[in-house]
Amino acid sequence: MKCKSDNPILRFSPHLFWDMDKSKMDLNTSKKQIIHQVVEYGQLDDWNLLRALYTSDEIIAVVTHLPSLDVVTLSFLAHYYHLDKNQFRCYKPNASATDFWKS
Repeated sequence: MKCKSDNPILRFSPHLFWDMDKSKMDLNTSKKQIIHQVVEYGQLDDWNLLRALYTSDEIIAVVTHLPSLDVVTLSFLAHYYHLDKNQFRCYKPNASATDFWKS
C-alpha cells in the first residue's frame, strides 16, 4: 500500500497548486488541471516531471483543447510536439498589419 508521500503531484512546484490540497489530487481525475498549470506556469523540473507522468499523446490531447494559452506557451508546445498552431483550440492568428482606418 502506498502512502500519501508517494503521490508524485507533491513533487511539483508549490506555486502551481497553491490553492489546492495536492495530497488529495489524483493523476487521472485532475489530469487537465495538472497539465494546464504546468505548461502555463511550471518550471523546467515541473515540465520534466509532467512528461514522466503523462504520455505525449495525453499532453497533446489536453493542450490542444485548452480554451486559452499564452502565445509563448502555445508556440513552444506547437514546436516541441511538431503541431500546427491551428490544431490548438485557443489559437487565433493575428493580422500581419493593422487596418489603417481602424487605428
